[in-house]
Amino acid sequence: MGETLAHILLEPIAFFGSCDESALQLATYALALAKDHVPGCGGMSLMLNLRHNGWVGEFYDQKTVEDAERIIKTFNLYSWQLLSSVLNSEVEDAHFEENLETVFRDLVLQHNNVRDRSRRRDKALKERNPTCDLSEAKKYAQYPIRDP
Repeated sequence: MGETLAHILLEPIAFFGSCDESALQLATYALALAKDHVPGCGGMSLMLNLRHNGWVGEFYDQKTVEDAERIIKTFNLYSWQLLSSVLNSEVEDAHFEENLETVFRDLVLQHNNVRDRSRRRDKALKERNPTCDLSEAKKYAQYPIRDP
């Protein structure tokens, strides 16, 4: 049952990429849905990155996960509202376009906020690790990284 539900929920978006960041976003999306709908499921999300070669990595960047969980709820609401508007023949074009513009503006604002917080965290991480480049510092960083 759980595997079938996971395929239904995740299959449409799973093809967008297989890099670590995409995997983290997809896992966060699935876990956020479970936290909202499964009794007793909640708390801090701890993500593990399991590779086919046996390598195990941990994602401790709690702020990234928290950002995603918050935005996922908003995005799901917007997705449903837009789908409902698309399927409702009674919705006037002007109202539909207004909804699209509102959703677009809010998502751009949320993206900018996430990007700005990420840049601040990256800057703080680089300052704490001046001898290596940012990608190396992220790889070996001690998480959680606190928002500066």
